[in-house]
Amino acid sequence: MGNKLGWVLAGVLLIALVGIFLLVVVFPGHSKSHLDPDDLLLQVQEHKPEHLTGRSMTVDANAGESYYRAIQLSRKHETMIRAAKKRLLSQTTERLTAEERGIFDSIAAAVHEGSQRKQMNFVLKLEPTVLQVRNSPPPIAAAMETVLYAQQLNGYDHERGGSEADFAAAEQIYHDTLTMGYHFANERKLVATARKGYGIQIDMCNRLRTLYTTHLTAKRDQIPKVVAYKAGMDEVRDLYTKKRNLLATIKMLTEEPGSVFDIAENDEDYAWRIEGIMSLGKLKYAVTEKGDKRHVRKLIDRYKDSDDPMVSAAAKAADEMTHEQYMNGNSEWDT
Repeated sequence: MGNKLGWVLAGVLLIALVGIFLLVVVFPGHSKSHLDPDDLLLQVQEHKPEHLTGRSMTVDANAGESYYRAIQLSRKHETMIRAAKKRLLSQTTERLTAEERGIFDSIAAAVHEGSQRKQMNFVLKLEPTVLQVRNSPPPIAAAMETVLYAQQLNGYDHERGGSEADFAAAEQIYHDTLTMGYHFANERKLVATARKGYGIQIDMCNRLRTLYTTHLTAKRDQIPKVVAYKAGMDEVRDLYTKKRNLLATIKMLTEEPGSVFDIAENDEDYAWRIEGIMSLGKLKYAVTEKGDKRHVRKLIDRYKDSDDPMVSAAAKAADEMTHEQYMNGNSEWDT
């Protein structure tokens, strides 16, 4: 009886050891996330642009098409815009030339049109190559920045005009640009465009505050609204920066692969899930543990078959990233 019980216990122990071997060596689990659950929550803007502009986005059309025209104009005239920026910011009395005014007003008109529209479909639809693997920020981020420069300079020029009509024109430009930032931030398809959208709104809040303090003094009562709006933008952008830093370097990817998995699989913010999926391209070369490597492959294959075109494109970009690209530039997608 004793021998039989001994054999049974030995058998149970053997099965347990085999199970442990399979779990630890053959089929190891993947790294766990170090993120706080709050880091994965969707951050929603407390205020919409009408809180400052006093008008709603009511036109039933795609604002992205209007902003795309502004972006194309800024790309075409980027040299002129940068030259005007250098000149106007170095001399407080400088004004736009007639040629510059024509170009800047064309950009402003496109942004104004977009600011009245309530739909926003830009990423992938109008910039289909935005998810390609690259070793620098996507060109769309730089193009948005150039549109911002043009709008800033147009506003500066009107402020230097000195008349009430000029000040009202500057306010309109800042309102329109703030709404453009809102549209890009809340499309939430790509971290680069969302984060840039938050930055544009912050910049326009600063311009409006200066305008109301210095020129449109009758509207100083709007300053508390501007301050509150900006505070909300700062909070959301800070969280974006925290997660951007996590995904931006090989060191962090290697130390916290579980956090990258968590973002790719569970983030409530669509843009960050896309960013997490794209980061699997770097992660497949960065991780060394068998369980992590297996999970990277599992996620890429799963998301490549997604019916969501953004998810599928992000996974395809991660899958196609080469080791040479990984070694040469760390392939960052965001700004």
